[in-house]
Amino acid sequence: MLILFMEKKCSIISYLGEFKDEELESEYFKLELLSSKKYIVLSFYAIAVLFLLFLIPDFILNKESESLLIILTTRFLFMLFTLFINYIIKKIIDVKKLVKVITFYSIFFPLSFFSIIYFYETPDFLIQTMGLVLIIIGLFSVPNKMKNVICLSIFTILVFFVLVPSFSPPIKISHFSASLVYTILTVTLCYYNTYRGCYIKRTEYLNSKNKSNLLIKDHLTGIYNRLKFEEELHKWFEYSKRNETELSVILLDIDNFKTINDSYGHLTGDYILKTVVGVIMQNIREYDIFARWGGEEFVILLPNTNQHNAVSLSFRICELIEATKFKINETITCSIGVNTLHAEDSEESFLHYADINLYEAKRSGKNCVKHKASTSHP
Repeated sequence: MLILFMEKKCSIISYLGEFKDEELESEYFKLELLSSKKYIVLSFYAIAVLFLLFLIPDFILNKESESLLIILTTRFLFMLFTLFINYIIKKIIDVKKLVKVITFYSIFFPLSFFSIIYFYETPDFLIQTMGLVLIIIGLFSVPNKMKNVICLSIFTILVFFVLVPSFSPPIKISHFSASLVYTILTVTLCYYNTYRGCYIKRTEYLNSKNKSNLLIKDHLTGIYNRLKFEEELHKWFEYSKRNETELSVILLDIDNFKTINDSYGHLTGDYILKTVVGVIMQNIREYDIFARWGGEEFVILLPNTNQHNAVSLSFRICELIEATKFKINETITCSIGVNTLHAEDSEESFLHYADINLYEAKRSGKNCVKHKASTSHP
């Protein structure tokens, strides 16, 4: 069982340490990156300080004042650039912009390193390899898209091993080979640790999300359950009262569902419930609150929606459900009760009037929409 569980987890997380489901990955990455802004800022400060501390070997290895001045200026400019980038990061709330800023900084970091090597009088290849290793560790330590980190690391390594030997003293083959091996080992270990961290965090997030869904979602249809709806109702009811905005509710009941269930069985009944939910989901907005009220009864809370638009939506749902071809020799219909919030309403009366209108729709022959002081048939 444990092996199967681990295989299932691995199958939903790619080799880049991301969810294979793009929507799920986007949802997770947004939460993770925005919550990591303080850590990103601290990481950039740590990188800048470390970059500045390399002034010590700069003084030892460079005797010419002109070269040393250029190197010192580059290091201090990098520190100022870090301060500027961190100021921008604190202001950003858009994830895509944040990724671009992090990636831009991650590009600027190795470029600054290469510019300093260029001005070194006699750059020591092994010492500069240590700098390269620290840069790779720095790139992997900052939250970013794994593909960006890998591409930047490969780019940095290629530039280092192609260009640096061209303006360095003659390098022994053994030193070059050792540097290359150490660099590859560093990238491999950094990738493994980063992937492991991504895997653990995403697994924990998925487990947490699944547990949360068990509490707020209906296990059959996948929409909200009654408990979650009541929580959302309270929130939107208070919001609408406070801001004097429109709020409507739809109560929907599948007609003759008990008879269909008895005639065709519970599996067919489940199929009909899920199909009806699918039809409704395709015709409501992303922020509308759709829940299973109980049995074959559903409820839709419509924020910022007046009675006219709520009734129009109810007509459309009624017509679409009736037009849907189910795998039985029956036409499935529904009855709908609609209510719109009034100043004197409480949460209970708001739902109560929708329930009364639903009862009226049932009593009036079913397959119809009822709203306050009016009767309508699709």
